[in-house]
Amino acid sequence: MPYYFLPQDYKALKEKAEILEKESKKLGKQINITTTESSEGWHDNAPFDAVMNELGMLKEQLKEIGELIRKAKIIQPSKNKDKVSIGSLVKVVGQDNKEKWYQIGSYRIIAKKEQKGKNSEKNPLIISYAGPVGQKLLNRKCGDKITVKLPNQTSILVIKKIQ
Repeated sequence: MPYYFLPQDYKALKEKAEILEKESKKLGKQINITTTESSEGWHDNAPFDAVMNELGMLKEQLKEIGELIRKAKIIQPSKNKDKVSIGSLVKVVGQDNKEKWYQIGSYRIIAKKEQKGKNSEKNPLIISYAGPVGQKLLNRKCGDKITVKLPNQTSILVIKKIQ
């Protein structure tokens, strides 16, 4: 199964992999230092264990990102504004009559910025197409009503605008 990425998110994913690779190499050097500076070598050496644990977590992240890169399919945002697709900007209204703007993003949002300020057309909440809201919005049209089940609530949203 491919993982769909917008170009900017794919670029950010590759950059993240490069950063993790550099960190991994630095940790490799730290392993050498922790074994040569301690009289214990690698046995019963707390700094060595800490570096190895960190390296293990880094390697797992690299493995996961490598898998995403191998299976990635880069797509351009659709020009079709009749239905919601990856890259669409969508205005919905909830059962509380409050408007919310969503930008449908890639499989994983790497270049995600925390939303600052009021949610608006110029400041939408960026969500993954693979998340619960993104899955429900994909391929829907204006006027469609969707029900989204989240861990602590169920929301009914009506699509009002697609850009």
